Amino acid sequence: MKKILLPTDFSDVSINAYNYALHIAEQFEAEVRLFFVYCYPMIDPHMPQSMILSMDQAEEAEAMKKFKEHEALLPHVVSGRNLDKVKVTHTLRTGFLIQEILELAKKEEFDMIIMGTHGASGVSEYVLGSNTAEIMQKAEVPVLAIPGDADYSKIDRIVYATDFDKSDFKSMGSLLKLARKLDAKVTSLHIKTEKGINEDVKLDDWQEYFWSEVKSGIVKFAMIEDEDVMHGLNRYIEENDVDMIAMLTHKKSLTEKIFSRSMTKKMAYHSEVPILAFHE
Repeated sequence: MKKILLPTDFSDVSINAYNYALHIAEQFEAEVRLFFVYCYPMIDPHMPQSMILSMDQAEEAEAMKKFKEHEALLPHVVSGRNLDKVKVTHTLRTGFLIQEILELAKKEEFDMIIMGTHGASGVSEYVLGSNTAEIMQKAEVPVLAIPGDADYSKIDRIVYATDFDKSDFKSMGSLLKLARKLDAKVTSLHIKTEKGINEDVKLDDWQEYFWSEVKSGIVKFAMIEDEDVMHGLNRYIEENDVDMIAMLTHKKSLTEKIFSRSMTKKMAYHSEVPILAFHE
């Protein structure tokens, strides 16, 4: 991994994500690109072209001023943390946030997108913010969502939430590469919600597929029973001091359950745990 894209609005949440991005970039010797998108100004189509151009220029100048003011505050994030050697560049664009992020990530072949997320409890579009949730669903590269309440600490324990779908094999492989670089351990976790169904065969198949990684100790497999997927995942995180959750985004998956608004009303989730989403 050599290039990390960090969309920012310079809020406290974004600054927190910046801290995470720098630590991860330092371990991978990667570059961090700060990306600030400001919206098109509201324009009356009947206005003279010269006035429209003037408004565009004024909006761009104001956005650049804001960008530079906030950028000047970033050095304190790296102060005393040996992160000052991480290469940080920036890009400023006008447009629609989600579209611009997806286009830049694809065009310049970024390896990961890291975004700050808003909210206090519950992992859902409401909590993460619709922008982050949509990026996680649509981006072709892994997206790491950093909740505003997350305090950075070394990532040691990662849980990969799986429903034993074949498409999980590829993302699990990618996660294991990441875990090796981070010197972290991975638990592939399945929450069994229906009693009387024997899923041990599927679990055995997974362990056999990743047997060399199992023997090396980088990954282990676990299956727990719970009537509710989110409750089971939440319980496992509480009991095992998890630093990051990883999963695959695809239709009819665990991700959809996590991002459903109704799920937020049913339970409080660990908002301080970052979520890494892989695209199918």
